[in-house]
Amino acid sequence: MENQTQVEKIIKNENDLLHHTEKIYQWTDRQVELKSFYKQQLSFLKQALKKNNLTKADFELKEKYIKEAYHEYCQKIQEYLNLNYSLAMWEYQETNKLKSDLDHQALHQEFKTKIASVLHDETETSQVKKQQLKNIKTEHNMMKRSLSGRTIAIIAVTLTLLLLLASLLVNYLFYFKIANDGQNFTFTNKNHLTAFIFMCVGIILILGFLVFII
Repeated sequence: MENQTQVEKIIKNENDLLHHTEKIYQWTDRQVELKSFYKQQLSFLKQALKKNNLTKADFELKEKYIKEAYHEYCQKIQEYLNLNYSLAMWEYQETNKLKSDLDHQALHQEFKTKIASVLHDETETSQVKKQQLKNIKTEHNMMKRSLSGRTIAIIAVTLTLLLLLASLLVNYLFYFKIANDGQNFTFTNKNHLTAFIFMCVGIILILGFLVFII
């Protein structure tokens, strides 16, 4: 029962998050349209002035009005964007908290029971059952925990380390010999050792930066 209450809250939060995300897209589109309209109006004014259809004084007056109106609407749109960004972020964080409190093992068993129930239901058509299964899978995916920003950062750092290690191995085991006329890398060579030390310092600096941003 506790799981069911959590599931209902998560579904509501996910729907609210989708709503705020759609609003962000809508207001972003309006922002682009407004900028295009603003430039168009200024272009019309300049053409009218060039063709002597407007006096210099009228041009400056209309230009001032258009710029003030544009900046006013830009500010309002940005306020709506900031509001929806904040609400979307709150819904996302709240949903992740709710997901972390779920009994995922019990929830997985509940979804398996629902799927089995649909598959063994002989009163519904295959089309209806297909839609029911799709809805169950969608709800199941919605309950999965999202990766936190810290987890993503740790994965990124790990992958970076692996890529660095792979590139160094390829460089010193294969390309080094080709670039140095068949001569292998050795620590007894002063130039080789210096290059290796600089490489290590570079790696340490990169690691320090990556750890800092985590």
